[in-house]
Amino acid sequence: MNKNKITDILINILKKKNIKLNKISKNKDLYENGIIDSFDVIDIIERIDDFFQININLANKKKIKFSINYLADNILKKLK
Repeated sequence: MNKNKITDILINILKKKNIKLNKISKNKDLYENGIIDSFDVIDIIERIDDFFQININLANKKKIKFSINYLADNILKKLK
């Protein structure tokens, strides 16, 4: 699976949560910019884990940027 396909899946997961992604860069931190809150972060991670059958653990990361590209990169690493 390539990064573009993962990105499309992530966008669909976010849209199912009624998160408006109009004119938002894929590198923009969704949490810091107030687009999602902490409960959304947890729910999105759970949905990603269920969909891709992986376990994303962001607790051990020093610098987290909750953006579409950051998540796609982490998913891609877990799938390899």
